[in-house]
Amino acid sequence: MIESNYVWQVGEFQDINTYNNMFHPVVLQLLKNRGIETTEEINRFINPTLDLLYNPLLLKDMAKAVKRINTAINKRHKITIYGDYDVDGITSCCILVKLLRKMGADVNYYIPSRQHEGYGLNLEAVKKISNEGTRLIITVDNGIGSYEEVELAKSLGMDVIITDHHEPQEMLPNAYAIIDPKQNDCNYPFKNLAGVGVALKLAHALTDMNPDTIKEYLDLATLGTVADMVPILDENRIIVKNGLNFLNNTKNKGLNAIYSKLNIKDTQLDTGKISFILAPRLNAVGRISDAAIAVELLLTEDDVHAAELAETLENVNKERQAIETKIFNEARAIIDQNFDLNKERVLVVSSPDWNPGVIGIVASKLVELYSRPCILIAEEGKEGRGSGRSISSFNLFEALTRVSHLLKRYGGHEQAAGILIDVNNIRDLRAEINQLANDLITDDDLNRKLDIDVELKEKDINLELARQLELLEPFGFGNPKPTFMCRDFSIQRLRTVGRGNKHLKMSLKKRKGPISAIGFNFGPYKEDLDLAPYVDMAFHLEVNRWQGCVQHQLNIKDLKVPYLEDDLLYSIESRYYDFFKNV
Repeated sequence: MIESNYVWQVGEFQDINTYNNMFHPVVLQLLKNRGIETTEEINRFINPTLDLLYNPLLLKDMAKAVKRINTAINKRHKITIYGDYDVDGITSCCILVKLLRKMGADVNYYIPSRQHEGYGLNLEAVKKISNEGTRLIITVDNGIGSYEEVELAKSLGMDVIITDHHEPQEMLPNAYAIIDPKQNDCNYPFKNLAGVGVALKLAHALTDMNPDTIKEYLDLATLGTVADMVPILDENRIIVKNGLNFLNNTKNKGLNAIYSKLNIKDTQLDTGKISFILAPRLNAVGRISDAAIAVELLLTEDDVHAAELAETLENVNKERQAIETKIFNEARAIIDQNFDLNKERVLVVSSPDWNPGVIGIVASKLVELYSRPCILIAEEGKEGRGSGRSISSFNLFEALTRVSHLLKRYGGHEQAAGILIDVNNIRDLRAEINQLANDLITDDDLNRKLDIDVELKEKDINLELARQLELLEPFGFGNPKPTFMCRDFSIQRLRTVGRGNKHLKMSLKKRKGPISAIGFNFGPYKEDLDLAPYVDMAFHLEVNRWQGCVQHQLNIKDLKVPYLEDDLLYSIESRYYDFFKNV
């Protein structure tokens, strides 16, 4: 018997409108699961053209912000774009700096140090920006919780325009304008833009909705949107679906320098490659060095300088990987030695030896390993900077709001958040957030789950459906790659492939056949699968294009075998001898 690695949560076929016979019923079912049913909704999803973007002036305070920025440009008031150190904040900053320079503005930018300043506006930075002669601060990807900092800026004679996409707290800063679709009184049709999406809307509005503005900055907007893990639906889907082409054919010298450095210039980028190849390198400098390096890389018009900065990014990323591995191992040791996982629903772990720049990545890995929310805190003297990641059933932002009396600052989303805390309050945070979690997280929530869209029949496992599934791309958060299951495959042929025999290549059959399947990192299963009469499988259905041959293929995500042949023979033999004993 081979147990599955996950608890399979299998969706059921529902009643769907089959009047749209252009699409396979399975595709229509997948669209319905994403809330897309009408002909208009389906056409918008399958063909998300740029003309379907919403009018940026629908965003609360957008017109007010545009007027103030134009005044600053006309009067040569110095403008500072106040960004953030992640890819979303970096790309947001670059879009507005590029556009405002093009419009003739006196503009510079400021990216806070993750290690020394932390997230968002801070008082010392506001003073420094004022001393440099700034009259207007425009935040990107931050600012919605910066009450004190905005008041200080105003007292120093500066206006502040906040552009953000994070959840507002009860009290909003008294800024000149706040552009954040998540504000309760903002009637914008789409609430889940990334920070770079909001910056792109501002750029569009500043140029009187010139469609060329969207195209000019769509490569950066796509990069930031995918990296920030916002749902790839609605406007985000329009941005990313169209933007991937612009990103693959970008004129940005910094991006091209990265492509050359990584030897991916002729590789088609998709959301996966952005998430696992591009984004980590741009994030790395913000995590352990200076995010301004990444900003300069994306702003430079000099090929030589771009190549030098791309080399720096690669070296910093290697350093980041080493630090991350060390923290992950240390955090695991602390949890395994000091935590009772039967009682601790939320893991709150701290150390004075950790770099705050990489604890968010480590927290994500620990959530995957332990199947429960995790908050890692890097202690720095009397303060701790924390980064948390959660599971789908636990709203981390809401939980932090309920324990906010223990925090100096917090912000983020349902599944990811950052905190600033007095070190003396860490023990109380661990106790109180677990007390909350005991009522909100069930034992079942802690099981590793695999969401399976539907169970496929053998007749549906074909090239036609595989091709139609590609129409749902790009996949990502909010629009995951469809996962299916099918029972009782018989294994016709089986072999390991790849370096170290890590992967598994299979030929499967039910009544018809054969069906090709590949299982990455499933090589160790071969010996047991040699004894498997039948196998149940969870998989992605994909089009495999290789050396001019096009066929459908299963990409294995999980599998289970109810019994092995030796188990079956043992059972038969046992019953056989029991029969004679009882005669």
